[in-house]
Amino acid sequence: MSGTRYDALVAWIFTFDRLVAAYMLPMTFAFAVAVVAILAKGRRPLELVTLLLVSWIAFIALAILLFHVGLDRPVLRFEAVTFP
Repeated sequence: MSGTRYDALVAWIFTFDRLVAAYMLPMTFAFAVAVVAILAKGRRPLELVTLLLVSWIAFIALAILLFHVGLDRPVLRFEAVTFP
């Protein structure tokens, strides 16, 4: 059978480390709440919710980068499973 090596692809697996997530998600949420508390004066509730979500996503991205690059503990893994 001729073809490329991608013909036998069975699955793509995306894994997330639960132990790191149990530490990272509450920590990043606390940082996001702190940012919103600092910037909250005179803002409408919708702006506060938006600021909370944006800052939480930004802190999650920074934490994933810190764990993956700085601490050499990958949080997210992506694998391609092939059939030999």
